[in-house]
Parts: sequence; structure tokens; C-alpha cells
Amino acid sequence: MGAGAGAGFGEGRLGAGAVLATGVGAGATGYAAFSGGPTATVDATEEAVLNALWAAEEMTGRAGRVVQALPHGPVLDLLRSHGRLPA
Repeated sequence: MGAGAGAGFGEGRLGAGAVLATGVGAGATGYAAFSGGPTATVDATEEAVLNALWAAEEMTGRAGRVVQALPHGPVLDLLRSHGRLPA
């Protein structure tokens, strides 16, 4: 492989993941070099799931099973009552 192509751990080199996790070459040590990554991943995943639930429509599946769409009005009321949306 050419230079910079596919850093292989089996070849005795550290990949980018190892650099981020250890802070080697980044001037940071340990977890501090990667502290924002897991939080951002969790936030993005949560938002994607909520967006999918919000956009889902009622559907009829196998054997006639009906799954209702998320009722927007009551959900908005619930979010407002818990201070998650402006009143």
C-alpha cells in the first residue's frame, strides 16, 4: 500500500482511532482528546430516532396489524408542560 493508505495495526503502525483515544500527537492526554465524540454521537442518534418517530405515519403491517402514528398535538403539549418547548 502507498503512503497514508489504510494504516494497518498488523503492520505495527497506529491508526487514527488510536491517536484520538490516546492523544498522541494531538497535545492532549487520555480521554480529553476525544471527550466530545461520544456525546455528539449520542445526541445525533437521539435526534434521528425522534425525527423518525415524528415523521412516521399510520401503517398496516403483516396480518393486518395497525401501528398508529405519533399524535403530534398531545406530544407537543407534553413537551411544553415539561419546559422542552416555549409555551
